[in-house]
Amino acid sequence: MIPFKTQLAAAVLAFASLSLHAQNWIPLGPDDGNWPSPGATNFTSLKLDLSGNPVVAYRDEANGAKTTVQRWNGSAWVLVGPAGISAGEADYQSLALDASGNPVVAYRDNANGYKTTVQRWNGSAWVLVGAAGISAGFTNYQSLALDASGNPVVAYQDVANGSKTTVQRWNGSAWVLVGAVGISAGPAGAQSLALDAAGDPVVAYLGVGSKTTVQRWNGSAWVLLGGTAGISAGP
Repeated sequence: MIPFKTQLAAAVLAFASLSLHAQNWIPLGPDDGNWPSPGATNFTSLKLDLSGNPVVAYRDEANGAKTTVQRWNGSAWVLVGPAGISAGEADYQSLALDASGNPVVAYRDNANGYKTTVQRWNGSAWVLVGAAGISAGFTNYQSLALDASGNPVVAYQDVANGSKTTVQRWNGSAWVLVGAVGISAGPAGAQSLALDAAGDPVVAYLGVGSKTTVQRWNGSAWVLLGGTAGISAGP
């Protein structure tokens, strides 16, 4: 039989181990509330820079429901530019960081016809990538990624085109469609975009039958991955 003192020591060590493990989560801010924003927020999008520090974009209800971006500098949250960088209220913020760690953000720009707008931090100011409102009309579910050159690619629900999925790429001087407008078979939502090693977009979305569908741009056309729409068992 194991002596009681030995059992007790083992229990204490086990508890200490669990306690230390539980403290692996570190609040980035003054308390466990961890509030980098001054008030209520929505549509939070997070990325990490090369040092592992988080950068976050969100709809900032305390600042006119505009888009605000903040960076953790290792000891405090600091605004990237001013609070509220969008022209007015904005939704569906999607954030990416370029090779220098500068943020790029896409959002539904409610002050500009509810269209998709993309802005880039150039190190000293926020600048539009192209013009405000790059989509044909009303959009939702912006999803942003950057290619190897730092050029943004964005997917969204294109309400002006049958609520289908549309993808656009910034070529350095203009926004161009990747394929045609409305690449999905019908209305689609909850778009999520990624780029492969060649910089070609792959997009997943809620499509036909409310199932998940994935399409890849092969350089000349959009193709369904798996050869069929709706890869999930159900909605």
